[in-house]
Amino acid sequence: DRTNWKLGQQDVNILLLSAVWNGFSLPLMWTLLPHGGASRSCVREALVERFLKLCPDREIRCLLADREFIGQHWFRFLDQHGVAPCIRLPARATIGAHGMPVWAVFKNLQVGEVRVWHRQTRIYGVNLRVAATKNAAGDMLYLAYRGHALPNMRRYALRWQTENLHAALKTRGFNLEDTGLTRP
Repeated sequence: DRTNWKLGQQDVNILLLSAVWNGFSLPLMWTLLPHGGASRSCVREALVERFLKLCPDREIRCLLADREFIGQHWFRFLDQHGVAPCIRLPARATIGAHGMPVWAVFKNLQVGEVRVWHRQTRIYGVNLRVAATKNAAGDMLYLAYRGHALPNMRRYALRWQTENLHAALKTRGFNLEDTGLTRP
């Protein structure tokens, strides 16, 4: 995941690789981005490659990521390294040979319903499964993954632990925002 804040005019933007374990998100390694906003695929790839080099015997069961962590280069990188994605797709993402927007494939979804596309399909250049669900607030979740839908939906829910980690690092506990530090 990525978290950022501003200190005056200075952007503090951290791309963080963490492990979810026993209800906690544990920071493993990170990269400070020299700009505000989203990370580029090459920066994400370098972070994952650093992990793979330092921990060659550790299997990455899956990589949980939010909607900003998408793109053909990124998905192909994960595929080439045997890392199964469990990544939320934006509604505008297209799937399949005809490039249907994912929102159109899963329209008229009812609250609490989980709908699975009937077979693997091309998502950002890689064959994956895709499923969708709608929560009580009406928010849609479109998920690209390998394997079965329900275990991956449960896995993706664990990504919330990383949001809690960011909150603890920034404002609850470590208070990194209060340090005034802006340089790596």
